[in-house]
Amino acid sequence: MFVSEPISIIVPVFDEQDNVLPMAREVAAAFASVANDWELVFVDDGSRDGTWAKIVEAARANPRVRGVRHLRNAGQSAALWTGIQQTGGFRVREIPVNHRPRVAGVSKYGVWNRLGRGLYDLVAVAWYQRRRLKPVPVERTNPAQ
Repeated sequence: MFVSEPISIIVPVFDEQDNVLPMAREVAAAFASVANDWELVFVDDGSRDGTWAKIVEAARANPRVRGVRHLRNAGQSAALWTGIQQTGGFRVREIPVNHRPRVAGVSKYGVWNRLGRGLYDLVAVAWYQRRRLKPVPVERTNPAQ
């Protein structure tokens, strides 16, 4: 018998109050027909706007959405690592927010630029694995988790 593995989607955000709710709706719509159990984890990296309030709102609207908040800004790498530590799934995916509302199916990268980004990401992952991150204090939308 095949058992599907849960999927955890990590979205590090910083001053992204206008993008949190649309992102949560788009991910929920995309995973509506997927058999896997999934969770969406927003990691607020010490935003100065209303991002955390929007994450809490998204978590109240959908039980599969969770939020973790850095009490101070620590950077995207630390936010991603915090998200990885908070997930319960076996498969982890990162969705970078591009600081603008996205139109479904439209990429800001051309074909050749995607190749360059992929190579850059390989180098970045190697650097990221060697980097030691200091623990960052966090706040959760659901303290029981």
